[in-house]
Amino acid sequence: MTFRASRRPRSSGNRKASVTLASGFDFNVAGRYPLGKRFEMVAQLGAFAWNADYTLRNSGGDFLKREDSGFDLTYGAGLEYGFDSGLAFTGGWTRYRVENESIDFLGVGLQYRWH
Repeated sequence: MTFRASRRPRSSGNRKASVTLASGFDFNVAGRYPLGKRFEMVAQLGAFAWNADYTLRNSGGDFLKREDSGFDLTYGAGLEYGFDSGLAFTGGWTRYRVENESIDFLGVGLQYRWH
């Protein structure tokens, strides 16, 4: 999964830093709660292993590129609408943390379950 983030620079002493690219993978555990015959609410919690590229600007105006990596929390929620054929329409929100910055992902999808 790759994210492109456009963030306001954060101050680091006399430097300003912003994440320009973050990529990684996540592992989540999801819980489902039925909201009727066809609807389900889904909540997820997990971990996100990431690599990030930063652009730094020092007090002299020079731009420097840096890399960092880490392991942070991810969580989210969504809804599913199931059809009788095993298909389900899904939509949800997931928040990824990259150090002190948050990346929000909104997605929709189509899911098929074998019975």
